[in-house]
This record gives sequence, structure tokens and C-alpha cells, in this order.
Amino acid sequence: MEAQSQDFDAPAEKMTSFTPLLYQSGYITIKGYDEMFDSYQLDIPNHEVELGLMRSLIPYYITPDTLTTNSTIVNIGRASYNKDIDGMMDL
Repeated sequence: MEAQSQDFDAPAEKMTSFTPLLYQSGYITIKGYDEMFDSYQLDIPNHEVELGLMRSLIPYYITPDTLTTNSTIVNIGRASYNKDIDGMMDL
């Protein structure tokens, strides 16, 4: 996943993406920077954070429907395992 510098600096009441929330809480970190395009490469920092994201945070943001939530979490886990951060974020 890539983000621009303005993607990180958004007041909570004006957020149109949850990228600032994930970054500020440590669920995603900056792994690289493309100076030419002023673009940051984002990733999940480690396996423990990935598990916390899948088991603690995401279920509360998806739906109270357990079957749908569990299915979505599995798909997010697969995308994360395959390093498909864009696909994970789409889910």
C-alpha cells in the first residue's frame, strides 16, 4: 500500500480513510519512501501486530454478523500473508 504525506495528517472528524488511524496506532508503518513521487510504502510491522489487527480491531469495524466477519477476517489474513496490502485494505 502506498500513501502520500497528506494521507497521514487528517483530523479524526474529517478522515475519509482509516490510513491515519492505522498508522497512528502502529498497525501499519512506513517501510520505504519514493522521493521522486513523495510516496510512502506502508506495511504491517510484524506478525504480532498483524494478529492483533485481525483479531481485535477489524471485527469491530466490519459488521456484527459473525459469519460475515469471520469470512472477511480470513480473507484479510490471506491477503496479508500474501503481502497484498492493497487487497487487504480493500476488504
